[in-house]
Amino acid sequence: GNEDDSQNLLQIASQTKLPLPAKDILPEPQIQSKQPTHQSYPKKKFTLDLVKATFTEEAFTLYRRSCEASNEPDKGKRGTFIDNYCQQNIVSRELISPIDPLCTIRLGCFHMNYRIDGVLVGVGVVDVVPRGISSVYFFCEPELGPLELDLISGITELEFVASKTPLFPTFRYCYEE
Repeated sequence: GNEDDSQNLLQIASQTKLPLPAKDILPEPQIQSKQPTHQSYPKKKFTLDLVKATFTEEAFTLYRRSCEASNEPDKGKRGTFIDNYCQQNIVSRELISPIDPLCTIRLGCFHMNYRIDGVLVGVGVVDVVPRGISSVYFFCEPELGPLELDLISGITELEFVASKTPLFPTFRYCYEE
């Protein structure tokens, strides 16, 4: 076969002191690829909603599961959730763009609801203030830890500010509480 021919050429070349044959004459070694095989998963739809920070049973249930998974079950009480993450501590008003007076940003306390196929999987509690966005808290479905939704939340908040800055030049900060 090809390997015998290659060995013969190498022997002849070494015995006769002739230069080795050109590379294209010798067959390339066969390397077995060890690339992982990827399992095919059905596509999922990822959506984000920005809504007023009000109590919903759906968000509270997710919050409670998140607290239990992080060994903080006492924190996962309804009153704690309402007092800390559903209060309207900021006066809700509109910020008008100095560039286009028809464009506004609603200021106040909001929930950034992250959904996969319509199921709530994460909530970012944010305050939208005149100069940017303040990240208050984030909680998510504990089983989805490998997706790093907290990182996605931070990037989404940065994107939110960046998308508003062209029409609201002073709206450019992300605050972490």
